[in-house]
Amino acid sequence: MTKLKQSRINKPTTKTKNKNKKRLYSIDKLISVLVIIGAVFVSAFGSDEFHIAMVSTVFLIICVNLFDIFRHLSHKTRWIWFTFLVIGAFVACVIWELNWQSKIPQPVERPDISLRIVGPKSIAIVVINESDVLIRDARYSLSVWNLDSDRAASLPILDRTADWMRPDDYILPEEFASSPQIAPLIKYGDRLLGIADVSCPDCIRTKSYWVYAIHGQGGWFAESPVGKYPNPSMVARLIPQIRENPKNFLRDIPQSARVPITYYP
Repeated sequence: MTKLKQSRINKPTTKTKNKNKKRLYSIDKLISVLVIIGAVFVSAFGSDEFHIAMVSTVFLIICVNLFDIFRHLSHKTRWIWFTFLVIGAFVACVIWELNWQSKIPQPVERPDISLRIVGPKSIAIVVINESDVLIRDARYSLSVWNLDSDRAASLPILDRTADWMRPDDYILPEEFASSPQIAPLIKYGDRLLGIADVSCPDCIRTKSYWVYAIHGQGGWFAESPVGKYPNPSMVARLIPQIRENPKNFLRDIPQSARVPITYYP
C-alpha cells in the first residue's frame, strides 16, 4: 500500500504534463518572436550575409510554427493548409527581400570628361563627354609656350566653359594656333609646348595633358597620371632651359602614353 501511494506521488499527472507542455510551447513561441525581431533588426542594419541568413531563419520558423498550429487538423486538411501557408510565407519573404534590396543605394554614374588635341598642321582642342550622363559647367583650358620665340610669357591662354554636354557628346574642334590672337605670334616650324586640362564640378577627376607640337608639321599629347599634374608656374620658370632641350625635359613621358595629333573625324 505504501509503495502504491509512493508511485502515485512520484508519477506526474496528466494535468502536470499539459502544464509543462504549455509552458514549453509558450517559451518556444517567445523564442520564435525574439528571433524574428532580431532578424528584422539585423536585416535592416547588418551585412548582406547576415541578411540572407536571417531571412532563411525567419522562413524556417514560420514554416515550423504553421505546422504546429495546424497539427490538430486531419492529415489531408493539415497538409493542404500547410502547403498554402508555406507558399504564402515564401512569397512574403520574397517581397521582404525585394523591398530590402530596393532600399540599397545604387551606385550613381559620375560624369567623365576628356580632351584631345587635334590638327597636325594647326593644333585645336576637342572636349569629349566619355560618360552616359549629362555634364554641366565643363571647363577646359590650354596654355602654350613658343619655344622658338623671345616671348617669356605663354601665348594667350584658351580658357572656356561649356554650360552642358549630352552623354557621349563632344565640342567641335576649337582652333588655337589659327585663331586671330595666336596666329601672328607663331610661324611654321616653331616648337610649341603646352599644358591642357579639363574638368567639371561633378566629374570623376580633373584630367591634365602635356602637349608638344611643331607648328605646321604635327606632334603629340599625353594625359598626365593622377596626382602628377603639370604645374604651369613651374614650367614658366623653366622655359629658358626647356628651349635648349625640350626632349630632355619631356623624357619622363613614355612613348606609349604619347598620342599622335591627328585630324578629328
